[in-house]
Amino acid sequence: MHNNSIFVLLMLLFGCSVGIAQQDWENSEMIGQNKLAPHTTMVSYDSKEAALRQSCEESPFYLPLNGQWRFNWAAVPAERPAEFYKLDYNVSGWDMISVPSNWQLEGYGVPIYTNITYPFKVDPPRVTSEPDRSYTAYKNRNPVGSYRRTFQVPENWDRREVFIHFAGVKSAFYVWVNGKRVGYSQGSMLPAEFNVTEFVTSGENIVAVEVYRWSDGSYLEDQDMWRLSGIYRDVYLYSTPRLHIRDFYVRGDLTDDYTDGVLRVDAEVISYGEGKAEAPVLEAALYEKGSLGATLDVPAEPKKIFSVDIESDNGSFDPDETIKYEFSKTMKEPKQWSSETPNLYTLVLNLKNSDGETIEATSCDVGFRKVEIKGGELYVNGESVLLKGVNRHEHDPEHGRAVGTDLMIKDIKLMKQNNINAVRTSHYPNAPEWYRLCDQYGLYVMDECNVESHGISYGKEILPGSDPKWTKAVVDRMRRMVERDKNHPSVILWSLGNEAGHGDNFVKMVSAAKQIDSTRPFHYRQMNSAVDMDSQTYKTPAWIVKRAKSKPGRPFLLNEYAHAMGNSMGNLQEYWDAIEKYPCLIGGFIWDWVDQGLVKTSPSGEKYWAYGGDFGDVPNKENFCINGIVRPDRSPNPSLYEVKKVYEYIDVDSIDVRRGVFAVSNKYDFVDLSFLDVGWELSEDGEVIHKGKVPALSVPSNGSQEITVPFAKPAVKAGAEYWVKLTFRLANDASWADAGHVVSWEQFQVPFDAPKQRADIETMTELMLKETANDVIVSGVGFNLTIDKGTAALESYKYKGTELLVSPLRANFWRVPNDNDRGEGFEEKSIAWKKAGSDQEVIAISSSVIAGQIVRIDAKSRLPLDDTFCRYRYTVYGNGNVVVETELSIGENAPELPRLGMTTQMPKQFANVRWLGRGPHETYWDRRTSGAFGLYEADVSDLTHLYVRPQENGNRTDTRWLTLTDDQGLGLCIAGMDRLDFSAWPYTANELEEAEHVHELPMDGDITVNVDYRQRGVGGNNSWGLSPLKKYRLLEKQYDWRFRLCPIAEDMNVEMVRRQEFP
Repeated sequence: MHNNSIFVLLMLLFGCSVGIAQQDWENSEMIGQNKLAPHTTMVSYDSKEAALRQSCEESPFYLPLNGQWRFNWAAVPAERPAEFYKLDYNVSGWDMISVPSNWQLEGYGVPIYTNITYPFKVDPPRVTSEPDRSYTAYKNRNPVGSYRRTFQVPENWDRREVFIHFAGVKSAFYVWVNGKRVGYSQGSMLPAEFNVTEFVTSGENIVAVEVYRWSDGSYLEDQDMWRLSGIYRDVYLYSTPRLHIRDFYVRGDLTDDYTDGVLRVDAEVISYGEGKAEAPVLEAALYEKGSLGATLDVPAEPKKIFSVDIESDNGSFDPDETIKYEFSKTMKEPKQWSSETPNLYTLVLNLKNSDGETIEATSCDVGFRKVEIKGGELYVNGESVLLKGVNRHEHDPEHGRAVGTDLMIKDIKLMKQNNINAVRTSHYPNAPEWYRLCDQYGLYVMDECNVESHGISYGKEILPGSDPKWTKAVVDRMRRMVERDKNHPSVILWSLGNEAGHGDNFVKMVSAAKQIDSTRPFHYRQMNSAVDMDSQTYKTPAWIVKRAKSKPGRPFLLNEYAHAMGNSMGNLQEYWDAIEKYPCLIGGFIWDWVDQGLVKTSPSGEKYWAYGGDFGDVPNKENFCINGIVRPDRSPNPSLYEVKKVYEYIDVDSIDVRRGVFAVSNKYDFVDLSFLDVGWELSEDGEVIHKGKVPALSVPSNGSQEITVPFAKPAVKAGAEYWVKLTFRLANDASWADAGHVVSWEQFQVPFDAPKQRADIETMTELMLKETANDVIVSGVGFNLTIDKGTAALESYKYKGTELLVSPLRANFWRVPNDNDRGEGFEEKSIAWKKAGSDQEVIAISSSVIAGQIVRIDAKSRLPLDDTFCRYRYTVYGNGNVVVETELSIGENAPELPRLGMTTQMPKQFANVRWLGRGPHETYWDRRTSGAFGLYEADVSDLTHLYVRPQENGNRTDTRWLTLTDDQGLGLCIAGMDRLDFSAWPYTANELEEAEHVHELPMDGDITVNVDYRQRGVGGNNSWGLSPLKKYRLLEKQYDWRFRLCPIAEDMNVEMVRRQEFP
């Protein structure tokens, strides 16, 4: 029988079975079977000393099941080994798979990246209806992964309860132990626990797990991310005594004057015994743990603050009954928790019998802090705070959703190093370890429920809407998230989900959550009326200003903004100018943290980062998952530098630059500036000529202080430029950065009266002018150049017998589109400019000798756009310098100009680049706040930035001059005469535009040099329609621009050449 016939038969058989009985995983009201009630993240210890050390590996009652499992993958449920859970089923021939992992990244099935479109046929609650034949799911109709492994129960677990914990399984699963069905779960981003006491035995045990790629729960999991599946978080067994601390809720609150602390503890103890049990005593002990903030403060040993015994109002309790313990204590001036001062305490709960012996101990970290909304502002500990945030998907380029602790710490350290203070768990609860780390290092967390139905419900009341068939699922997801994460001080906001429309079910989610925790505000962007703040996505700076003026009494949050897709993040400064001006604007979360590229190997063996479609996945949204301010490996995209600068906590304003008087403002909310060293330097054309330190500052939070930088006026050089820069560095090591790490900087141009350095034309040698039918040739001592009459381009430029140009220097009006250009449709709208530089028609050209040392060539061309002309003037001087002037006149009906500049190629040996201007990283018209003015040098290969999807890159703005030289110092200087941007690549613009991945770009070709008056901003308000802000677009109809070319050699006084001014 043909394979296609077999496939159709299987589908028919499977369809018949669905028709007979509704599957659990296609039933919106079936969210679990035999799952335990949710509770806080906790570990059971045998002593309070072990609980204080908080190492789960130290507990004798914790048995990890991570590692190698036997695995079988089936493309459709009908092909799964249905009886694999039975004890006599032989799985010895099965493959091994790592747990945790996503099976698609272990070689089974296809990773699918889609943003909004569901990867299966939309037919809720069913996920196996027939989709379009092009879909991956057409043949792989809900794949099933079958997992098995053995384990042994430790002997000391006898007469104790045994539980199995799955921290995250996507999307739905059944579990069996020793051939007996234990339960079922869906809701893939939160733990599922089962009591397996009656199923386990002494000796070897078998656990079997059957995982379905999709379920009805997948309709609530339509997040913009890779659609992956499997057991992707930790699996472990744990054991508890028959009297067990089932859950506890700890609040480290503050009094109304934010001075003293109020510790409240609510605990539940359950009896698993067979008879009536005497209520034990619960001892609560609090220890000072310290701070991993900018100033490390960690005691050598935890310091006990107090210990108290708590008794229950119930003297005894029956089997399976839960009794409660409550405790409250006021503490005098505890060290408070915030993102800047993550002071923590450890609470140890010790359940004791009547003899004082430990029955069970557990623990958690406690932070004393108060979160409030008052007067339209967000307050932490009585201080109005701004959320300098990012959205973060859990993503590892090799392991997908299975993110390890080391990578989490790397993320957090990078965030702290770059002035990020908040993270949104977009769009689902993260792994439990993430919250513990945010508590310790200090990050505000907006914890988001795993509810998104974008492909059905965006802006609508559909699913879950007000539909009672979905109420149970969404309320359960919200309740379980709050129960798990309620004890984390880093969690300051609850979010109901993302882009799932509106309806009564969201009101019910809030109500259910508030029954557990009412100390935190709630957020939901698509139903602001149900929560405590207003929120929108991707609104412009002008829009949020208007919103702030119209509703100053209600806080407003940009839950997604500054879409960082590819070369993006324009006008971030304008957002924060507005946010810092209007108190009701409480900040925002950038979309997003990391490029979601997955490692893939090309046919030629080169590794690269893949995006949607690269695995043959259908449907897909191509590279729309590449939105990060860091790349998949966490190396920075240039936008990260802009985030760091704009998010800075220190402002410096000039009072009198000449005298070195400045005002330093501290925008931290909880710390003064004594933890920083402040250095200054005075530079002359980028070279530091004087530097020193400012005496230690103690500027209080939200305060300011005047300082004087004691630099002396130097002997000012003709044509030189002077800047003073202040740099704020960590004075000592922090948990997230070493001493010397720069947290903030600012610089100012010092307006010393520097005389001009005029070029001495009269001392130059005379030139020779020659015309042929095709060319204008100008020759002088040591150089000659050729202008092509047919193109008006500088065709050849030879110096000391060496050709400096590989291709002509010609006008360039096109840039390789960035992702925002593509999303806006700007590429199509402006396509007429693409070949305007090469296809122009020269309608006039002339040459003349102005003086013996000066020759001028004038040309006029008609561009292939309506009523658009360009005039060129090349003024050649006797020393080989050429002043290039461009006058562009744009017709009224011509499309918007992408770029005004010139481009050429130089031989690859001229790869040593130096420039005076903004740097060291790439900057653009609307993303240059982070570029410090200075003198920089780099190899041309380091001037490009390799975006995951290649596009426009490598620009440097506000450049005074640049040089490209060979190893002997011979080369070309390009000097701006009003303003100049440049980029240099080891590939051509065509190669860049055609490449879809980095490995397709040649990196050893001749050097493309782009010299620009300016190009339009990169944009970033969104990536699907909005242009850059108007002020960052080339909308004028007339432009005049000029720059100077000068050949250089090692034996020249290059500094003098650069500073010369020509008429």
